[in-house]
Amino acid sequence: MVTDLLSLAVSAVRVIVWVIAAKRIPMTKGIPEKCKKCAMLSAAQAQELHGDDGNRCWSPNVCYSRRSYARHRDRRNLIRSRKRSDSDTKSDRNPKASSPITSQKSNRDRTTILKTQ
Repeated sequence: MVTDLLSLAVSAVRVIVWVIAAKRIPMTKGIPEKCKKCAMLSAAQAQELHGDDGNRCWSPNVCYSRRSYARHRDRRNLIRSRKRSDSDTKSDRNPKASSPITSQKSNRDRTTILKTQ
């Protein structure tokens, strides 16, 4: 009974994954294309184009931060990615630095060596 339910659940998950892959539904929302183009304008131009005189989509609660994010996200993501890869390579070079247990053990060994001398 339990294995039948488990296999049914696994089958359902496979179908859902297949449907998502087949329809190519994006997993993240992303920034609308209109906002990406708007981010390249000055704030005054954007308010004129999308404010009360334009298509009325300007919302000061959202647009200032969204425009800033759209302008700077590529550079910020690149910096974040480099930091992650740098920290990965540093931990690969010094495996003892990532493990507190080995550092405690090595401290005990040093203490033992000092006591015996």
